[in-house]
Amino acid sequence: MPEFYQFRDKKQAPWTYPLLDQFQKNRVKDIAAGKPGALILSELAPVVTLGKRVDINQFSEINKKIKLYQADRGGFETYHGPGQWVLFVVDSVEKITGDTKGVKKAVDMLLGLAQDVTSEFGVSTSLGQGDRLGVWTSKGKIASVGVSVKHGVLLHGLSINVFQTQESFYGIQPCGLDAQPDYLIKSQCDREFTQVGEMLKKKALEKFFDL
Repeated sequence: MPEFYQFRDKKQAPWTYPLLDQFQKNRVKDIAAGKPGALILSELAPVVTLGKRVDINQFSEINKKIKLYQADRGGFETYHGPGQWVLFVVDSVEKITGDTKGVKKAVDMLLGLAQDVTSEFGVSTSLGQGDRLGVWTSKGKIASVGVSVKHGVLLHGLSINVFQTQESFYGIQPCGLDAQPDYLIKSQCDREFTQVGEMLKKKALEKFFDL
């Protein structure tokens, strides 16, 4: 049984990406030693994270309104913030996929998880590969995946756009492409946002932990 952590408290400021990043990394040593993995679900303060394929020194602050954070995941730049759920499955790659080198399978499982959730809310999606890696509707990108592996443990994971806010994707486009983001629901409904989080947790426990 994995440890489950959820970070969302409307009475407090949202969690920051650096805190989330360090939180997952603090569990690597124990998980690599055979202890249970972790499932982390969070809403975050606005941030643009830069993957390994983007140099922070070549990416200027976005009008000083949204912070930048250099992550050690794969991929390009992406946005995280209110109205979006981020889900990290932090566990042994071998335990998740049955293969010590099963990183691609883990990525495919995360993409499948996003499609499972979007379909539950009546949204039809397709998968993109290569520079378009992610989950797409007919209007734009609705979910992104970026991972890394440390000591055989999968880090980072999936983000899914639930509703749009003023900060959403401010100044950037998904994956640096000539494309737009899309959202699962069209109004800022807290009840539905919570429902999406609950569905993400349920589907992730089924897919990654057989629960």
